[in-house]
Amino acid sequence: MFAIPATHARTITLSTGEWPPYFDSSLDNHGLLAQIITEAYDNVGISVDYSFLPWSRALAMAHHGTYDGSAAWSCTAARSENFHFSQPILPLYYVFFVRKDSQFDWRQIDDLKGLTIGLTQDYAYGDQLTSAVDRGLVNTDMTASDESNFRKLQAGRIDLFPMDPLTGLQMIDRLFSGAEARQLTYHPRPIHQASYHLIFSRQQDNGGELAQQFNRGLEALRSSGRFAEILDSQLGDSQRWHALDPLLTIKPPRGRCRINDARTVGFHSKSSR
Repeated sequence: MFAIPATHARTITLSTGEWPPYFDSSLDNHGLLAQIITEAYDNVGISVDYSFLPWSRALAMAHHGTYDGSAAWSCTAARSENFHFSQPILPLYYVFFVRKDSQFDWRQIDDLKGLTIGLTQDYAYGDQLTSAVDRGLVNTDMTASDESNFRKLQAGRIDLFPMDPLTGLQMIDRLFSGAEARQLTYHPRPIHQASYHLIFSRQQDNGGELAQQFNRGLEALRSSGRFAEILDSQLGDSQRWHALDPLLTIKPPRGRCRINDARTVGFHSKSSR
């Protein structure tokens, strides 16, 4: 069904940012999601070059066509006006990182009343948190980087910081000493659930075509079993524990993202726990 070309017909450029273990400029494969994207495009004869930038710049430069696309983003109404979206690659979710001594717990959004939440510029945090901000239920502290938010959290300058748990834990280990890192944890209840996509500017004539080519390559990756192999090789048992339950999957809204053939996809492969 899918032809695997022997040579690459072209090379495309994707802007991205540091988001370990999904995107990591220090690794030869550039991280879990980067490897999936690279191998999916390889299936259709396209090679990929990645440029690591601050996330806001990665998004803006992809929008203006400086790069062929950007990896990887969730769907929002604003982004759907400017970008074509690929099929969902992996689910994503955000939880609240907190200081352990805060004894923080929450079950409904009103439980956050009066708290100060750190946010990172140009991130999409979902309808629940957006509504809480719009209603004045919570206070916000916007900054340009996740690292700054984690430093504010560790210093007690903010109460909560929403972040992907795998990425957050790796950032904490990199930013702080052992004693400082142990002061931080996260609450397991998700505040936002979505999925990772490649995006391609609508200002470029071939944006939709690049999305469709990736979709074909991704389907081939899944059908061959290689997608499952990548997950199993990249995520150890300690990391899987912090990832989504295999039954919790995300299906993006087709109308908003204009994905005509989107599928629900789980985080874990069949051979996972």
